[in-house]
Amino acid sequence: MWRPATELRNSLVFSFVAALLTACTAPVQGPQVTPVTSVPEIPDTRYHEARQQGLQVFKIDSRRSLITVSVYRDGPLARLGHDHVVASRNIEGLVRLAAVPPDPATSIPTDDVVQSRTDFRIPLLKLSVDEPELRAIFGLTTTPSEKAIAGTRRNMHEKVLQTDNWPWLTGHAVWLGGELAQSTLGLEINLHGVSWRTKIAAQINSTGDELRVKSQLILKQSDFGIEPFTALGGGLSVKDELDVSVDIIASAWRPDE
Repeated sequence: MWRPATELRNSLVFSFVAALLTACTAPVQGPQVTPVTSVPEIPDTRYHEARQQGLQVFKIDSRRSLITVSVYRDGPLARLGHDHVVASRNIEGLVRLAAVPPDPATSIPTDDVVQSRTDFRIPLLKLSVDEPELRAIFGLTTTPSEKAIAGTRRNMHEKVLQTDNWPWLTGHAVWLGGELAQSTLGLEINLHGVSWRTKIAAQINSTGDELRVKSQLILKQSDFGIEPFTALGGGLSVKDELDVSVDIIASAWRPDE
């Protein structure tokens, strides 16, 4: 038997974010591995080598960088649910920028110190859920209660991401071709013991001691073998498409200072 409408709406908030983040944990490529809870290293040796060869090297500024993932309600009973935004303001990593773009016909290359590349990590325990200012920026018109948001966050960590065992998202991206303002990047993400690759379009702007990378992409839950969340006999559901927005700002890296 279904619960009263108010309690049902709060419960649906939990389920929406769970369905969203479960899409990120589906096994697409790579074997499952033993959980690792230690802090993953950023392989800075290749960035030291890059500086020695005259490449520009930057450090991601966590305070000014932002990654968001949006999920949207759907179905004839969508009014009973909420849209959501999950965000990271704690991305860490290094970026090296080569002076000459690569051949656009090249596939995602193996590591080479002369290529443009970034290595990054995100502490999942610091993910935010439904920040009011972000809900306003993304035009989300409903207002989940504080209790509902807290429950969503708890459900996200304990039941979906299992952050006690998998507290980090790591990855890297390489510049595949195009001018900086219209670049193609090869992206690899490692989450919950699974590696996944894709290509994305990005805008890169380098101004002396600062670098900015912006990108937007749409991921389908079905691409990860996930059936979008449904309730009330299919009358309420989550759209298959998830919107991801990336805005990374990095400053010149001077490890010896």
